[in-house]
Amino acid sequence: MLPSAQDIIDARMGLSENRSRGRDPTDIAHLVYGPQPGKQHRLWIKDRILEPQTLSHFLEFTMTGNLPGDRLTPRPLLTPEEVDLLKTPASEWAPTPHNQQTRSTLDWMVTRIGSGEDSSRLYGIAKELHAMKSRLWEGIPPLSERRWQELRLDEPENFTSACSYFAMVIDVFAYLNNLRTKGALRQTFNLIWDHLRVYEQALNAKRREDSTDGAYQEVSVTGLWYSYIRAHYDLICENAHHWVTEHIDQIREPIVHELAHHHPDNPNQYDHKQRDLRSKLDDLNENTFKADFMIFMPTDGYKGDRLPAKDTDLLTPAHMKELRTEPITSSANMMWRVADYTERVKYLGRKEMREHCEREDYRSWGDVPNNDPEKLLLLTISLIDAQRMARHELRGLPQPPEVDRWIEYTRLQKNFGLGFVAYRLCHDYEPATWDLFKRTFEADVADWGRGKVNINDIRRACEIHWIDGHENDIADGDIEAAKKHFNTLPELPVQKRVFLAIDESTMKSFLAPTVNNQRSVLAVDVKYEPGQEENVESPGYQGTLRILCSLLWDELGAMLIMQSTFPQSLWPMATSNPEMIYVGTKLTPVLKFPSYQETLRWEIARYLVPKRVLDKRAKLVVEDYYIQACFALSQCVLHRITGNLDKAASSLDPIQDITPMDRRMHSAIGYSAIQSSLNCIQVEDLSTAETLLEDWKPSDEHPSLLEQTVMFRKHMILGRILRFKGTFRESLMHLAKAQEVAKRHDKLNFDEDLRDLICDQADTLRELDEPEPAERWLREEIDRRDRDCIPGNTYRLKLTLAEVLFAQKRFDEAERICLGVKSQPGLLKLDSLRLQITMAKIQDSKCDKEGALRYWTEAMKEVGKFHLTNGYTTRIIILSIRDSLSGTDEAEMMETTSLQQVNVLGENAKPGGTKYWIGGLDHWARFK
Repeated sequence: MLPSAQDIIDARMGLSENRSRGRDPTDIAHLVYGPQPGKQHRLWIKDRILEPQTLSHFLEFTMTGNLPGDRLTPRPLLTPEEVDLLKTPASEWAPTPHNQQTRSTLDWMVTRIGSGEDSSRLYGIAKELHAMKSRLWEGIPPLSERRWQELRLDEPENFTSACSYFAMVIDVFAYLNNLRTKGALRQTFNLIWDHLRVYEQALNAKRREDSTDGAYQEVSVTGLWYSYIRAHYDLICENAHHWVTEHIDQIREPIVHELAHHHPDNPNQYDHKQRDLRSKLDDLNENTFKADFMIFMPTDGYKGDRLPAKDTDLLTPAHMKELRTEPITSSANMMWRVADYTERVKYLGRKEMREHCEREDYRSWGDVPNNDPEKLLLLTISLIDAQRMARHELRGLPQPPEVDRWIEYTRLQKNFGLGFVAYRLCHDYEPATWDLFKRTFEADVADWGRGKVNINDIRRACEIHWIDGHENDIADGDIEAAKKHFNTLPELPVQKRVFLAIDESTMKSFLAPTVNNQRSVLAVDVKYEPGQEENVESPGYQGTLRILCSLLWDELGAMLIMQSTFPQSLWPMATSNPEMIYVGTKLTPVLKFPSYQETLRWEIARYLVPKRVLDKRAKLVVEDYYIQACFALSQCVLHRITGNLDKAASSLDPIQDITPMDRRMHSAIGYSAIQSSLNCIQVEDLSTAETLLEDWKPSDEHPSLLEQTVMFRKHMILGRILRFKGTFRESLMHLAKAQEVAKRHDKLNFDEDLRDLICDQADTLRELDEPEPAERWLREEIDRRDRDCIPGNTYRLKLTLAEVLFAQKRFDEAERICLGVKSQPGLLKLDSLRLQITMAKIQDSKCDKEGALRYWTEAMKEVGKFHLTNGYTTRIIILSIRDSLSGTDEAEMMETTSLQQVNVLGENAKPGGTKYWIGGLDHWARFK
């Protein structure tokens, strides 16, 4: 029995959910400005649908004849002098009667692109959509291959992120194919065509008048305009579609392979693995489907095109026919394409399935379980093949570009000003360190163009031209002086709009990179003037942009060459990065805040601030005192996370002024004590933190559930504070009380807190030289979480387990656990620090001094991200680095420096401060 078309659909044919529900596939209301709630904090851009730089590229084309896509037009061209006439009113150069225009043609063209004078086609769209549109418009890929690899988008854990890039590309074309947008783009083109028509008539009259014998060559400037835009649209669509489908194929291949080789335990039921793999294939099929019919830019209704506007044409009976047996063709009407493609894929999928079954001799198909790997493989391959064949019918055979558009453009223009001037504006390092940085920097930025061939001429032009600030009387960090010097430089083959500044942050990002501070460089915008009025579309921009070095040529350089985007436009996407670094186009909403701290504060507030808080007449009005207290607590957490401890403390003041008291408010007071205590821990005022918690008690001997949660956290944090101080038995007593609360109230979910509670108990037992019970508790909790499928990872539990195994001298077991955790993504900074410390101790215990030094050095970088230990932890790490260097050439140099640092840290260590922060580290210092 062969499968029917419905069987194939049920087997994840990947047909659009939007279509099945009758929605418009070009509905992108969430990305277009409007009155809907939740949009006021997003950054909206006034989009000139036909990008402004298109005009300058078109004018170049009218003189060279070089069409996008490396083709030549057969049409007659303009001379440079005739192009200049576009900038001059016809009244100054055209013969009668064509000399009536008192405004230049180019002025009119710029106005039609989008201006205050003609603003009807300026639409507000989300910054993230605009950023992706701007790069796709010039044929710049959504991501370079290097950046794709840096983000590890081929790996299973990043599957969702990869699909988000596909979706954003498709969203750009959903926007461009939306009836309103498509109509506005058509109108802009046609208005410019009308102005060029007037210019064309005047120019041909001038050519006729200037000819001595009456013979002259007529030129169709409107024809050139249509030819250029049609070729440009083709290039945009071909590049975008090729990038999406190529990377979908790249991701899909290993998933299909895994599906084909996975055998479920139950032959009659899909297991978790199969469901996950099929779900991923669904997502990829859906993105492929949308890309195939959406990534089009038809020119129906454009002057110069024979096809009238087809936007409102209704589906015909032929389009509504099921199972299209005849080949399909392209259509300017979106819904026609959707209908044709859908039914053609259904038919071809069924046909392919039948042929596969015949080849594989699957005569008894009905007896094969639905979760049989071979059956799933045949269904999957049939769908992929059906989509490929329908795609070729709809779009034609793919013609992928040999090189990116910006490379093609550079060659045609013979514009090899691709290099960057780099000013050395930091002299705090020794010459040898500078030389090392310089070599590393040049090697890093030269690693671009992965996957591209025959681009050596462009590679050679992409070089750094170094200028030493001190040698030119420029003080370290003086950007304005560097800008003045840059403007006096002789002609160099470099970018004229931007230069690079090698400041202290740039040096640190190479010499001591971190998760948030990856290798980056400061790009300086030469056109920016200090004090100029802030652009509402780039809030907070001050003329510089820190950018990943891996994006220097593939992205920033390409954008500058194509004039599509400048640093000011990239700035808003850097404000969500902790180090304010531009790391590429954002896929999530870009907010209108000028700094990372403000962006983070709002992001957290979205989740923490109670929904019942209302905004009325610019004042916060709350329904009751408890909600007011919750708001204050949320504000405290926000400020502490962003490092503003003064505001974190003052945020709690309103709670102290609340007099009406019930059980809810008493719980809120308890939570206030907890937050105050956590604020104190941040500055190592452990005694005050302890007192604040001890002072709060339930309202009576029968605490409410809210009060029980306060009790749980009170004892858990008290246990941690006491461990930090070194009173370990008392710490265990409070941690045990917290556990008792959790056990008594099984209706309350403490799973997330229990992970940290068990780690605190284990660390305390480790300090008491009782690692065996610590190991038992940790293993029980890890097993419980795995067995019950409790959300959240077990990294911290495993790292704590590695420490108690180390305490038992079971070094190999501890190392295996650490290496397993190390390979996992998304480690928190505390976990990363603990990992480096434990691995360093293991290597040292195995007499691997080099390995120990490597991990101690990494631990030193990680501890620099914290302010908690006030020197204790840093002091031990420095001493351990010194010990690891003993017997080496660096040991003598390190001896004096490290002892000075250790003495300073010892002097600054706060009495009663956090001495026992990382479990087992004090043991290491005392017994090493």
